[in-house]
Amino acid sequence: MAEKLAETGMFPATEYNDFMEAAASFKEMVFKLQRKTLFQVAHIDDLTGAGDEMAMRNYIEAERERVKRKDVYSWDG
Repeated sequence: MAEKLAETGMFPATEYNDFMEAAASFKEMVFKLQRKTLFQVAHIDDLTGAGDEMAMRNYIEAERERVKRKDVYSWDG
């Protein structure tokens, strides 16, 4: 790609598109890794590996909502 750019002053369209798709995919992977890492730092104790109370409450609430959506079990009694 660099050689074509030097020769013609333009990027080859197909190679450029492939490069941009790969760059976008890489950016998405980095973003997901950052979110996962930040979640672990914020919600998991380094020493014990256990989640904190807020993380557990959030997890339980998310599970309740998931079950309600599935309509498998009623938490209302």
